[in-house]
Amino acid sequence: MRSGSNQICVIIILSSLAAAGCVNSSAVSDGYVTSPRVFALTQISAVNNLTLGSDGRMWFTLPLAKAIGAVDSGGNIEMYQNPENIDAEGERIASGPDGALWFTQVNPHLPVDSGPDMIGRITTKGVWSEYPIASWDALPMGIVAGPDGAMWFAERDANAIGRITKSGKIVEYPLPHVGGGPTDIVVGRDRKLWFTETDGDRIGCIDPATDQITEYVLPVPKSKPGPIAADLTGEDVGVVELASHRLVLFDTVKHIFKDTTARAPVALTTGTNRAIWFIDSNGDVGFQPGWSDRHPTLINVATQDSLPSAIALGPSGELWFAVRKGPTFAYAGTGAVGYLEKERSK
Repeated sequence: MRSGSNQICVIIILSSLAAAGCVNSSAVSDGYVTSPRVFALTQISAVNNLTLGSDGRMWFTLPLAKAIGAVDSGGNIEMYQNPENIDAEGERIASGPDGALWFTQVNPHLPVDSGPDMIGRITTKGVWSEYPIASWDALPMGIVAGPDGAMWFAERDANAIGRITKSGKIVEYPLPHVGGGPTDIVVGRDRKLWFTETDGDRIGCIDPATDQITEYVLPVPKSKPGPIAADLTGEDVGVVELASHRLVLFDTVKHIFKDTTARAPVALTTGTNRAIWFIDSNGDVGFQPGWSDRHPTLINVATQDSLPSAIALGPSGELWFAVRKGPTFAYAGTGAVGYLEKERSK
């Protein structure tokens, strides 16, 4: 475990899906008031991903609703339905260098093939564009703005990393090993694109300057690496092992894996201090200062029928999250978005 300039902080969040309001707690953790504001959604769908838009709103995907949503800190929610492709489901979303929101989009292929999977683009005014991926059943998942001015994305079923320019030109880079199943992707401090291979138990990186791909095998077999985030204060990327329900670090310089005390993470993000934060499935709000063996202070705000699904940093340092609600956590109910705001200076 490490501390100092490479300090990584951890937070775990789950909130009530009641009407917009706050959980009764006045505690503060790492400068955050741990009484979240929560805004209920009306669409029957789960939020897959959250990201900060250039307009200061938080944007999110609602796959079953076939929509992209945006919410401000006051809880004003606006929904943008796909104007043409009524079958496509948005997966992950990221803010682009052009000020628009870019997202991965999956078309159903069974029982009727609805067409190729796509990369979507929506402006902050709601103008929608779509760009088909050459690999028909690509299953694009994670997407991120690269250091080269293009968007990069992971194609799980095509076993490739894709790149799309602002004009919509797509290039695919097949992985060296078959069956890797890349799912999430992030930019590291080294300006390379780091991604997880969920089916191949590897993480990899692609250098946008050379298009060279390098892969590293996780030390635990069948660990199923999923979400990934960068610790931009150091040289690490954090990786969620879905099978073992834990967070591990990978040193991108020494190329070694390091264990952490974090358990049951669902999604990751980079926080205000450029450290890794995560949202956990246990219903606890917690903060772990630095890498140490001590356990985080926990505040339980779970409800009986809610489950977290996403986390992202807001425009003023708020920590936004999404939860879903439904019978036995099935994607049959509605969800909510909310945030923990920064403590005000006294």
